[in-house]
Amino acid sequence: MKNHALVGLTVDTFKGIQPAFFLRQIRMMGVDFAEATVAIFEDLPQVTRVAQHLKMGLHLPIIPHEGFDFSCVDHRESIHRLIRKINAHWKKLGLQYALSHPPEGHLYDSPGNTSEEFLFENLRRLECPVVLENTIEREAGEFEAFLSRAKEALGDRLAGICFDGPHAYISRRDWFEMFLALYPEIRVLHLSDCTKEKDLHQPFGLDGGEFPVERVLEVLRARRFWGIVNLELMPQSLSDLSPLLSSYLLMLRYLHPRKYLTMRLKSLVFLPLLHRRVG
Repeated sequence: MKNHALVGLTVDTFKGIQPAFFLRQIRMMGVDFAEATVAIFEDLPQVTRVAQHLKMGLHLPIIPHEGFDFSCVDHRESIHRLIRKINAHWKKLGLQYALSHPPEGHLYDSPGNTSEEFLFENLRRLECPVVLENTIEREAGEFEAFLSRAKEALGDRLAGICFDGPHAYISRRDWFEMFLALYPEIRVLHLSDCTKEKDLHQPFGLDGGEFPVERVLEVLRARRFWGIVNLELMPQSLSDLSPLLSSYLLMLRYLHPRKYLTMRLKSLVFLPLLHRRVG
């Protein structure tokens, strides 16, 4: 059994460059884990080759990114095609989980028909482990109630939860108590900087961010967390790459100190190379 957490990064298409490129780069640097979007299925042969050396998770579609999620009844055919792809390839990709949100239609204009029952029906069809992530809530306790219904609907298909720190921080005054209460069921954490008003998905330490990440990391270190900590960071430009790596090193400093020393040295060489390759 692992005696430390896996620390990873979200990987998506960036500046028109496909995820396989970034998966190769972070693997060369020594990152152990990546949570990818469904964009990986656009370049499956390349991604499959990289996945032989890297553990991965899959973030299922969300309305603001792909235009639908697994609760969107009007996108039934697209969802079913994606489920067939996931079931056909998840073992070759080494997917540790597929991650879903509760229905989020209330957060966006004109999402079409959404259904929690349809969401559960689709998640039951997946052959890989499923984890459920808390999203921004309208009232405290909303996610816990959803989770109770999900356990009944999904049974052993549900492998645990992803605790998204910024979502909880934005939604609830008792976000830290929520984290501690759900801790036994947490398999994955999403961490990034935010404000009380906005989920920024930015590295820690930049202007405006206020999420108390070290408070969470202290708990994970004290309790010897052995799951996955994924930095859900979405760089907007090359200038974001250095803060992104600094956030990754912060995770290692708390959760994997021996690797932190190695990765700190590697980052001095890796960052200029990545700038040249992407730029």
